[in-house]
Amino acid sequence: MKVLRDKLSIWISLQNKNGNLKLLIIATLTWLVCFIKPIVGKTYTSWDTHDLGFVNFLYFSDSLRQGIFPLWNHFLQAGTFFPSFNNAGLYSPFQLFFVALSWMINPVYAYELMIQFAVLIGGIGSYLLFRTYTNERLIALFGATAFAAVVLVPIVGQIGFVVSLSSFPWIILACINIERGRGGPYHYIALGAIGALYVVSGYLWMNIINLLIAAVFSIGLFITKFMGAETKDKKALSSKVKNLFFLLGTASIIYGCLELPGYLSMQFNYELFSGNYASPEPRLRSINIQAQYHSYGNISQALIAAIDPRIYINNEIWVASLHRWSYGAGWVLWICFLVFPTRRPFGQPAFWMALLLVALMYSAGNGNFLGNWVRHLPIINANRWWILGIFYVTTFLIIVVVGKILSLKEAVSCAKHDDAWRLPLVGITSLYLLVHFKSSAIEFGLLAIGLGLVWLLAREKDQIRWERLLIVLMGFNVLSIASMQFSYPENSTYLPNTGPDSYSQQVSARAKEVFIAQNTRQLGKGHDYIYNDEEWLLKKMPFSHGYNNLGNPYYWYVKNEPFLERLVVVTQNVRQEKIVERSNYASDNKFVETMMSDVLADMGTPTIDAPHFLNVLHHHDFKWQLNELRIEPNMASMRVTIDAAAYLIFNNVDHPGWEVYVNGKKTELIRANRIFQGVFLEGAGSYDVVFKFRPMLTVTLLLLPYIVLFLCLIAYWQKKRKRGKLHAN
Repeated sequence: MKVLRDKLSIWISLQNKNGNLKLLIIATLTWLVCFIKPIVGKTYTSWDTHDLGFVNFLYFSDSLRQGIFPLWNHFLQAGTFFPSFNNAGLYSPFQLFFVALSWMINPVYAYELMIQFAVLIGGIGSYLLFRTYTNERLIALFGATAFAAVVLVPIVGQIGFVVSLSSFPWIILACINIERGRGGPYHYIALGAIGALYVVSGYLWMNIINLLIAAVFSIGLFITKFMGAETKDKKALSSKVKNLFFLLGTASIIYGCLELPGYLSMQFNYELFSGNYASPEPRLRSINIQAQYHSYGNISQALIAAIDPRIYINNEIWVASLHRWSYGAGWVLWICFLVFPTRRPFGQPAFWMALLLVALMYSAGNGNFLGNWVRHLPIINANRWWILGIFYVTTFLIIVVVGKILSLKEAVSCAKHDDAWRLPLVGITSLYLLVHFKSSAIEFGLLAIGLGLVWLLAREKDQIRWERLLIVLMGFNVLSIASMQFSYPENSTYLPNTGPDSYSQQVSARAKEVFIAQNTRQLGKGHDYIYNDEEWLLKKMPFSHGYNNLGNPYYWYVKNEPFLERLVVVTQNVRQEKIVERSNYASDNKFVETMMSDVLADMGTPTIDAPHFLNVLHHHDFKWQLNELRIEPNMASMRVTIDAAAYLIFNNVDHPGWEVYVNGKKTELIRANRIFQGVFLEGAGSYDVVFKFRPMLTVTLLLLPYIVLFLCLIAYWQKKRKRGKLHAN
């Protein structure tokens, strides 16, 4: 024990000497301030992180625990395709690690750790990014804590946003390393694959924006280098450009493979539509016609939201039109940005300033020309939450501010104060805003402290005291952001998790089996806006209500009809479905309504698709019996006994990849009631019927990233082996 204490003492002394201990303490305190309640288990993260993210995570975890790799979910909405845009990340090593961890600790806590780990990834990435430009580790840490606390922590309720934004500094860092000639092709192919496996847990729109920014950033770097390079140096630059293509190309291909199954599933669901379908559920997106675009009304609203949304909290007119879950950068970063001049270039400041302006205009898209332009850009216009631009405003702001603080540090001994006129002007303008919006006392206090710390930082000449002031400024920035969740009403990021009936306890007591043995489905009674009623999750009860924004659009029209109460029905009483052509209707909605009204016209008599319809001789005393039923994530097996030919209808949504076997022989799958499955049983007897979900393309696409990583590992090992032989000789 004494030896261990001595070693620990030596290590602490060494880290203290190197300055690492100070950085570690600051980073740890930042982490505790931001996550103390989830860390001790008193809260868990709410919003879509829970409603969508954790629900899928827990189902995936329970399935893997029982040895099943889930590609289908029978419990929700009469069956849904599982590797969708919403949960493709569950098939990546990042989430799989925490899935495995959830078998050893409470899944709620395991998921909270995954959220914190994603924030940590962003913090480390931003620190390393700033370190590429400076040896001042404390300034780099200022940028890292700002990025983690100001950009990532406020949006933990949207885990997809956190993952995408936390990957951004890593992408830019990789581009810088390529330009500086670090690493070879295999290195960047592997890096691209690893990056794609991480960001697949993120938000599709943000991931595309990140790649576009990285591409433009890299083009700027290489053009600058190429213009001033000699002929021999231009050849070296061309190899670096190839490495950039390896990185971005591999990341794009691997990411595309992981998202392609969800895209193909959506294409199948909407393949008969012309593109103008608008879901009856107002919160669901349409195909080409977006639901309401959520943006700030104009630049001034977006700018004030980017500073601190609390400054308009008492103004009912503004609050009515603004979304409350975008925290803004806080006072510290904007004061530093406006007060400190930049004495030398830092990481292409003009580029980041231009992006900051574009992001600010985007977040106010409905109030300027940019909005109309973006609406016509494919994929980019898929995002209706334009206020997400504020997150990018803050990200670019941090990059610019770090450069300004670095310039200030280098001129710390200079007697001239460049903020002599800037600081009072910023202070007066900010004070006017607070008075105008009748802000609370806390806002005036935050502004005063922020201005005071910046004033001292600009005038302190002693290096040690200057660093201490920077640490105080860093801590104040984190605390002011962390306090928003308590001072900003109707913006609860966390839900309580204490007491004997806490959510953690409910999850622990859940039914862990993912098998269905009863021939019943619960029709939903909840509100239409509920993503996933959790009764199916905790009790493993097949559930019909709610919505899946990527699921079959036809299902919306029948989701609570009585014929869905049974999972399996055998009947002789069927009718041929009506032939309905899309070209005969003015809109997709009229087309769908006509088709589904055919189903609803006689719910006691299911429709059968024309190629498989047969006139069955009806027996008024027809009898059938379901002897066995077992439904699991990728298969449904049942044994039925009938006394005459009949149709077996399985109320599971049809999808490419499903096959049906009757007594071991593959048989044609029938479409029943337009969107469900069935099979024809030719005569009296006992039948073993098995529905199997085998989407081979989906499985191949999900395995491809692992194959690429394995090949990269082999190539790296062989290259290292050759180097070893050369050194030996």
